[in-house]
Amino acid sequence: MALPPSLYQAIEKLTESCNFSDIQKARRDLTQRYHTKQASAFITDDAERLSYLITRMPATYAVGHTVLKQLSKEADKITSLLDLGAGPGTLLWAAKDIFSSIKDVTLIEEDHRLAELGAGLFDDVLKKKQIHHIKSDLRQAAPFAPHTLVTLSYVLGELSSNHQKAVIAAAWEATIEFFVLMEPGTPQGFERIREARTQLIEMGAFIIAPCPHSLACPMAGKDWCHFSERLERTPLHRLIKEAPFAYEDEKYSYVIAAKSPLKHSLSRVIRKPQQGSGHFILDLCTQNGLKRVIISRKNQELYRIARHLEWGDPGPKLDGKNND
Repeated sequence: MALPPSLYQAIEKLTESCNFSDIQKARRDLTQRYHTKQASAFITDDAERLSYLITRMPATYAVGHTVLKQLSKEADKITSLLDLGAGPGTLLWAAKDIFSSIKDVTLIEEDHRLAELGAGLFDDVLKKKQIHHIKSDLRQAAPFAPHTLVTLSYVLGELSSNHQKAVIAAAWEATIEFFVLMEPGTPQGFERIREARTQLIEMGAFIIAPCPHSLACPMAGKDWCHFSERLERTPLHRLIKEAPFAYEDEKYSYVIAAKSPLKHSLSRVIRKPQQGSGHFILDLCTQNGLKRVIISRKNQELYRIARHLEWGDPGPKLDGKNND
């Protein structure tokens, strides 16, 4: 997946007068602080903000687009969006591509300068929408105004455990129909998603993806539920990141919750399908727990379906004869 051309061109224009070596250094400093959790402030200056736009915005856009595409299978019409910790408005770009019905948008972001840079990237479609920018720390911004769709993307890891629970509760209170959470696809990121999922269920939420149920999560031990999205690196992205490849894979965990019950997928493919000699091996999360299923070529219909399944897709309807 690639950034929309108009977005990439706007980012490229924004960096025309910048020193690339300064942005490269800012990217390295920002990455080191992020991984070692040394900084009280996530981003400190414009060089780091630009490095974020170039190297992280493509990944969060790709993940957001994929997750919201999952939501679009259940949601007929989304009219309003509240994005908490919106950064430069990345998720809005994904949402407007999938839900043309969105008219009213509220973006809450503490870093006013990052939000300002992001707003400068908006194309003509976004400029025609009713977009309200609110500069606020999420820990102090609640209560939030009600919106059809509420999103919280790559934010929970920046909050303490108590603040995570408080923000999720306030976000759910503001949700009219759907609430979407996304985190890095690490064991720690998934644990935050799992805890949020449990909290949402306790508050009456109905889980619609990726889980095929609203029961207790069956993942145990060192296992964790995550998915992967491959994104194209732009020439500028490769230059700043000093990357040899034209792509990268972003691992992520997510959950989509709804106010009303909806039909679940029967299962979810939770690992990359494995093709053997005359069969496929699928690892699935089902309403009856985790299952490994072998689809033989002898079952022509299921085998044909399995050939086109990818990691993260809803699983096939099984006949009970293919479980290992």
